[in-house]
Amino acid sequence: MLQELNVDTRHLDSELNVALRQFDRLIAFYKRIGQNEKAERMEQEMHKLRCDGQPENMRAAR
Repeated sequence: MLQELNVDTRHLDSELNVALRQFDRLIAFYKRIGQNEKAERMEQEMHKLRCDGQPENMRAAR
């Protein structure tokens, strides 16, 4: 849809990648302090987010 509106999504992709890296760092922190259950739940959510953001999934959702 954003492509249809002729919006440059490169900036949004960059911001998303920064957020995903920060989330990865937070997961690593939880693992270091022994909060493995919380880290595992966050990893599962990250997997869902990354899968949901794939172009083939976005097309299927339309």
